[in-house]
Amino acid sequence: MFTANHGSVRIVSAAYKENSSEVKHFGLHHGEGGNHLGENVSLLIHLYISNPVSFQIVFFEDLDFQGKSYDCKGDLADLHGYIRRCNSVKVEGGWWVLYERNNFTGYQYVIGPGEYNEYRRWMGFNDCVRSCRIIKNAKGPHKLKLFDRPNFDGRSLELTENMKSLQEKWPRPEVQSCKVLEGCWVFFEHPNFSGRQYLVEKGEYRHHLEWGAAKAIVGSVRVIAEELKPTS
Repeated sequence: MFTANHGSVRIVSAAYKENSSEVKHFGLHHGEGGNHLGENVSLLIHLYISNPVSFQIVFFEDLDFQGKSYDCKGDLADLHGYIRRCNSVKVEGGWWVLYERNNFTGYQYVIGPGEYNEYRRWMGFNDCVRSCRIIKNAKGPHKLKLFDRPNFDGRSLELTENMKSLQEKWPRPEVQSCKVLEGCWVFFEHPNFSGRQYLVEKGEYRHHLEWGAAKAIVGSVRVIAEELKPTS
């Protein structure tokens, strides 16, 4: 439930589904001032829709959302005290990065709103999820600069959109350093958004080890955006 008061108009939203572009029900309660909402109230509605207010993910030990579950609403460095394994997930709000090991280490899996009835649906290598973190800047614009040598040296390439096969514009399979100028991105080990995943958020990465990769291989690159549909 969301309520906003502006002058004599009270806006009440019910059954809002986060990260969705539609509001299931909007009730407008008019006081003195009648039917004229005005631009400011329209702005309130726009701000609410475009700025989700909560993050939520539910982990299940078994396939098809069965077995013991844990409802998580924030960063967690060790899930093992709540679930022993993870075979299915429901993301109720926001974008998240899941980690195979505790303390945000191991394989990374970037996952958005939706239902995933088995770990292969989020491109998992196994049923181990030991920690998770919210991706807080899943909005545009997006700008990324790649370098073929460490410390931002050598040839560079600037991207503003997804690249299904980086080698179409990049002569080498390695990306040694990068600068994330805007937004959040995911590096994939192979073309077509497959293989190991590495989240890179706004900032500078002088070496591939700084985004968690043992090797500098990048086959494809994808932006993270609230309107983006998760990979099935």
